[in-house]
Amino acid sequence: MAPSKPEVIQQKQRDAASKLDVIVVGAGLGGLGAAISILLEGHNVQILEVAAEIGEIGAGIQCLPNSTRVLISWGLEDALSKLATTPRLCNMIGWKGQKISEMDFHEYEAQCGTPFWDFHRANLHMALLERAIELGAKLTTNSRVVDIEYESSGDSTRAIAVCSDGKRHMADLVVGADGINSKCREILLGHEDPPLLTGDLAYRLLLDTEQMVKDPELRSFVEDPQVNYWIGPDAHAVNYVLRGGKLFNMVLLVPDDMPAGANTLAGNVEEMRALYADWDPRIPKLLALCKDVFKWRLMIRPGLDPTWSHPSAAFTILGDAAHATLPYLASGAGMSIEDGHVLGLCLGAIKNKSTFEKKKALNIYERCRRERTERVVSRGNRQQYLYHVHDGEEQQERDRLLGEFAKFNGKGKIEREQYEAAGLDVEMDPLAWRWGGVGSWLLTYVCEEDVKRRTAEVEAEEKSPIPRTRHKSAMSGPADIAVVSFDRFIHGDDDDRRAVAKQLYNAFSTVGWVYLKDHGIPQARVDEIFSLAKTFFDQPLQEKLRWRLQDAELNQGYTADGDEANGGVDHKECYEHRRFANPCCPADADLPDFRKTVDDFYAQCLSLGLNVLKCLAIAMDLGENFFENITKRADPQLRLLHYPAIEKKIVEQQGHARIIPHTDFGLCTLLFQDSVGGLEVDPFHTGDFKPALPVSGTVLINIADLMQRLTNDRCRSTMHRVVSPQMSGDMLPSRYSMPFFIHPDPEAMIDPIIKEKGEVKRYEPVNAGEWRIYNTRKNYTSLSAAAA
Repeated sequence: MAPSKPEVIQQKQRDAASKLDVIVVGAGLGGLGAAISILLEGHNVQILEVAAEIGEIGAGIQCLPNSTRVLISWGLEDALSKLATTPRLCNMIGWKGQKISEMDFHEYEAQCGTPFWDFHRANLHMALLERAIELGAKLTTNSRVVDIEYESSGDSTRAIAVCSDGKRHMADLVVGADGINSKCREILLGHEDPPLLTGDLAYRLLLDTEQMVKDPELRSFVEDPQVNYWIGPDAHAVNYVLRGGKLFNMVLLVPDDMPAGANTLAGNVEEMRALYADWDPRIPKLLALCKDVFKWRLMIRPGLDPTWSHPSAAFTILGDAAHATLPYLASGAGMSIEDGHVLGLCLGAIKNKSTFEKKKALNIYERCRRERTERVVSRGNRQQYLYHVHDGEEQQERDRLLGEFAKFNGKGKIEREQYEAAGLDVEMDPLAWRWGGVGSWLLTYVCEEDVKRRTAEVEAEEKSPIPRTRHKSAMSGPADIAVVSFDRFIHGDDDDRRAVAKQLYNAFSTVGWVYLKDHGIPQARVDEIFSLAKTFFDQPLQEKLRWRLQDAELNQGYTADGDEANGGVDHKECYEHRRFANPCCPADADLPDFRKTVDDFYAQCLSLGLNVLKCLAIAMDLGENFFENITKRADPQLRLLHYPAIEKKIVEQQGHARIIPHTDFGLCTLLFQDSVGGLEVDPFHTGDFKPALPVSGTVLINIADLMQRLTNDRCRSTMHRVVSPQMSGDMLPSRYSMPFFIHPDPEAMIDPIIKEKGEVKRYEPVNAGEWRIYNTRKNYTSLSAAAA
């Protein structure tokens, strides 16, 4: 059932006991949206803006039905509908000009209850500003917030926004909405925290349509409003009309070549034109009308751990300060608008100004927003990959999927079962806004319903004598992990290698994981090792204990089910294999060819792992051979894992099975899975684990703790676990997997790499060998007891 058209919210009146004084830092779209929503709930709002004058850059912005729903509920439909363009279609076009697929915006508007609107950003910004002022917002310009202080009184704490001119502004709550280069975020964290580079930049230009309508090939862009995406090797282009056809907005997305430290620069028009000279001839025609252009570096913020709010409940953040995303889902501003609205709704429910009430409101606000915004960031990264693949098998598969999902166009809102019946996986549609992509959860979102649901959760937890943990099963949807072909790195030229390196780095700096295909290890070899592992684990326990792991420094041999600690009992048994001095390996007399076969596989994994490290070095401009200095004597660890069949009742009694949540402690891990499944990942440490399903022919690679330390948090070591697969009987099936843990030389000192001027070093140096022994002892009950 489609959401109904939203009702316009009327401004509430509150008594003094529950009427908050709120400061919003930043008068961008997110800050103004928060001000409007909070004012509608009856609170007072002061906006502190660093600029001397209020204004927005001259660029287009797309508002999807989920965000236009909020704008309409704020009473802005009349004002904004006059300024908006309502496009008819979204077209996906190959870089040479062939149309691949489309989406009917009007059909989706009927299903969502609210429209797709395209604006000149300045028009949307001014409408929000005027509405905030109309509702009673007080705007103070020339106010650069440099610190937040706190003052407690009774059962509440107030925050003081300290400005660079020495002025101090006190409020019950300060909301940091100061954008991607947020000072408020750094104040909350207590250290500098620059956004992450994505490897892309954007040329943004506005064209007068007067000349366009004179050209028969360009006229239709103006007369029939549509959103057009051209997708091609390492780049794409987007355009749509604004202001009733008077302006034409165009954005060109290309590899980032800007110098370190620069975020916005004047662009070279001829250089820009040259990048698209061989594309669909209509694009060079459009670019010929451009006289000057600026380019923007594209950066992201994948998440903020452990919370967006200060423990005092007097300070929080929203929008790009919390979760800046690539513009490839056209949802950055939309998420900020939703943030502001949800925050206002949560503050509307408070009964007084106490810390308890504010903390409850901020808890509900973050529960509503955290998972959703992190999914948007993650999907934006996936769109970067999908839009920029080179011609070849991956491009052909992408275009095939665009065509297959298009077969459902015009059939209303499509459910998961309908796609699955056609052999399609939900969320795999490269045209992400359709129901086969993320439309079902992105476009139909209703802030009020989410707040109501999360409020019920929190209030149920308050009444429950047993604390509840945020624990979701595989039914919550798959993890959005990119699939990257490694063939271009192995066999390509320097440009190919750098392109693959960028893809891996983007994955590792956001979700921390990637599926790697065409990696050079034959599937037949992987299957052979799985078969060999089964032969080993099928032996009687007493036989396997002959090769029992007994030394943390050696870390070789067999571990029985229950021996590994990890903070709880893990239901698995394993065999550890290393290349140097391996006395705990079965001899040929025990298991013929075991050592030789595993040694050969080990060598292939090591070669692949070192190539992955080369990718990271290239992407971070460290020099391709950077990691050779700390891996010459590296002794990685191949682990053969067996998760025995286990009774369902044991799982239910203990609350988990197999492996509890953890991170890996080396540089990175290569993981080969069988077909059973059960691995789940939590990229943003929210407690919301998503299944990382087995993908045939791939190896799953994740960043580990030492790499996160070495890259100063640029690459992310994230939580993962192994849980029960879906089961119908009383027993869980057996499962096998093979992780290959890459560690540095034992003598290596892991000291964070500092690349930017003024960057704060987030970790003290550690010795890699000592780090490995410490974590190994911590993980094994038998070794811990022996050490004690």
